[in-house]
Amino acid sequence: MKIMRANEKYRNIITKPDTRISIDKPVIDDFGFSVFIEDCIDGIHSDFNLYVKAKDKIIVTNDTVACILAGLVLKKYKKIQFRFDVGENTIKEIKSLTKAIVKADAIRSDSPRAPRKNWALNLSGGIDSLTLHLLCPDLMLNSVDYTDPTPEEKAERKTFDKLNANSNTVITNASEFLFPHYSIGYYNLGTLLYADTKLIDLFAAGSIISDLAYSRDFYGIALSALPAPQELYDIRLVYPLIGFNKVGVQKLLYKLNPSLYEDAVNNYFITDFGSQKVKFRLLIDKIVSGKKRKIETALQAIEPIEYNQQIHAYWVYFLKKLGKNKIKPYVKNIPNKLITEINDLTLSFFEKYDQSVLEYLPPDFADYFTACLKKAGVKFYTKKDYSERNKVIAILNKYIKGHS
Repeated sequence: MKIMRANEKYRNIITKPDTRISIDKPVIDDFGFSVFIEDCIDGIHSDFNLYVKAKDKIIVTNDTVACILAGLVLKKYKKIQFRFDVGENTIKEIKSLTKAIVKADAIRSDSPRAPRKNWALNLSGGIDSLTLHLLCPDLMLNSVDYTDPTPEEKAERKTFDKLNANSNTVITNASEFLFPHYSIGYYNLGTLLYADTKLIDLFAAGSIISDLAYSRDFYGIALSALPAPQELYDIRLVYPLIGFNKVGVQKLLYKLNPSLYEDAVNNYFITDFGSQKVKFRLLIDKIVSGKKRKIETALQAIEPIEYNQQIHAYWVYFLKKLGKNKIKPYVKNIPNKLITEINDLTLSFFEKYDQSVLEYLPPDFADYFTACLKKAGVKFYTKKDYSERNKVIAILNKYIKGHS
């Protein structure tokens, strides 16, 4: 389906007072839906089509579509207009989640929804999702929400296919959405499409909050930084890996399934190897597996970044674990004083789970997830770990502020 792309002026606009969105009546079939959307910010319009399709038959209703669209733009629009009929329970729930004016062409009477009970796992195919899948094998459903695959996604999918997870796959063009007001929660699509079919109560996803909030502030536990609402359409959405960072997750995947880890890393490194993100992953891999990858030669040919251009907590960890000489091809002008400041730190918290984040998970799921972590031999933060993390934050803030 052709997308009507917005102009660059629209793309660069941040949230403004006059924001509104209207959604036409969806075209629904046995495998999904398509819908025309009009988005407006201060008089600048973007019109486009959204389609969401699954490989297996699913239940889609006007209410499902309304919840998906509301979830994508939650709390950021002053007005949400549905140009079709929506159930009163759905309208009530959407209104409870946003201060926007929510209207529908017709609001019909609704009966109470059936009780939900199942727990499910959303898999995107990346390292985080694979780790969560291996860590929590008892979750009842694997739901994959995948956009039309990029080269990187195709590579990740090769790893995912080895799981033989009998998963449901959702194909959507949601990655083309502009919505500069809210980060798209791709997991919402798969979650909401299958929720009524399987009476899903809770979906777990593999996002790591330290990557979203950037590791300078580590976890921050700012739930607003997560890529989707925490509850929508009677479904809880949880991110149990938020107590880890990339180091902890890659190390755990390597421990749980070295073969799968090797596939995931090799597939990841065949794409987009010029980005800083790939450099981080490579250096983490050097610590976790100790192997030399072909991609190192290509990465070392790229001009290393200036340390003061991107002060990042991972670099402190790499410096401690690998030494200055091994990371010089990737980052230059590392202050000698920094080496002295971290000399007495172990930085072992990078490889552990911050159990304080468990309070952000539903109590019943938190108990289950804690048992999974313990069974896998995951270590939790100690008082010393929290102290060291605070010291690293203080050190980074000092350099960020331009002090010597």
